[in-house]
Amino acid sequence: IMYIFPADVHFGKLATQEETGNQYNLEIASKRMLDGVNGLLEYVNTFNIEKIILVGGNDILHTDSILNTTTRGTPQDVSNKFYETYNAAFETYTKVIDTLLNVADIHYVHCMSNHDYLSGYYLSKCLEAYYDKSKNITFDTKVNARKYVHYGVNLLGFTHGDSAKDVELINLMKVE
Repeated sequence: IMYIFPADVHFGKLATQEETGNQYNLEIASKRMLDGVNGLLEYVNTFNIEKIILVGGNDILHTDSILNTTTRGTPQDVSNKFYETYNAAFETYTKVIDTLLNVADIHYVHCMSNHDYLSGYYLSKCLEAYYDKSKNITFDTKVNARKYVHYGVNLLGFTHGDSAKDVELINLMKVE
């Protein structure tokens, strides 16, 4: 099994060289995500991958409203209009999924997050609808803050990390 966890991509985040020392925009977000996935695939190309867990959500989008704020209303600098941002994230995810489907079946796990609680969820639901006819991908788009996947004798846990402190996660996993 392989899992890919592109967390905190923040499609729509704006950073300029002049202000931050780094450039960040939709094109860079997409390229980093695609390069990261392709790099991981190069690294494991000699392994027999039975299944891929692709973790979605996790602040894939930088804002959660047309007002360019996070879910709780924190203002954010943005690089593009909300629909351009959403489309770029959707297109990047479909490229990632199509690439991964050439390697193994996928189980997509959505993790709710603090920047895009609603919009990230909608993105995952759209991906679920887009791949509805595919027999090689399953989706867990429930709104639980923490998700678990059984694989053999292992229990894998996934979360964005904003719903519990690290020291609490092991006990939450036991109970949940």
